[in-house]
Amino acid sequence: VRYQYMHLLSYLKSKKFMKCQDQEKYVVEASTTLPENECHVIRRNMHGLTWNDWLANTTNMLNSNSNNIRSNSISGEEKEGGSRQQISLCDCARPKGNDADQFFENRYTKRNTQYGEINLIYLQNMNGVIKMSEDFPPYSPFFYNNDNTSSTTTTTRCKPGTCA
Repeated sequence: VRYQYMHLLSYLKSKKFMKCQDQEKYVVEASTTLPENECHVIRRNMHGLTWNDWLANTTNMLNSNSNNIRSNSISGEEKEGGSRQQISLCDCARPKGNDADQFFENRYTKRNTQYGEINLIYLQNMNGVIKMSEDFPPYSPFFYNNDNTSSTTTTTRCKPGTCA
């Protein structure tokens, strides 16, 4: 389900389907470059990254810089002079080791369209447990202040791959 969620968000951002390695057998011209960089959001090991690096990298990749969504900063990565059409948050980390009870990945995406706002959520269920941080929706506002603190608390939201 994670990769379906990621693929959908990539499609909404780019308005095109990915051309990943699983489609190579359908490509007629050998000169076609595959896989596209966007395939990284559905193939963690494509660039040999650790889980935590992949969580951070893909969260950034799923953000768009089109002007259409509220201009508050998220994770300090907002570009000057604009707001985003699609913003993704990731309350996520994979501590070293193989203890699945310590893994968690919850993704929250807000997207503005001509039809209104869309909120997409992915909550990872490991061994029948969903871990959620109080610094992320639904316990905290989606948007934080420019200094990456909540408007209701002074808590700083963790960066993807570093949450505990």
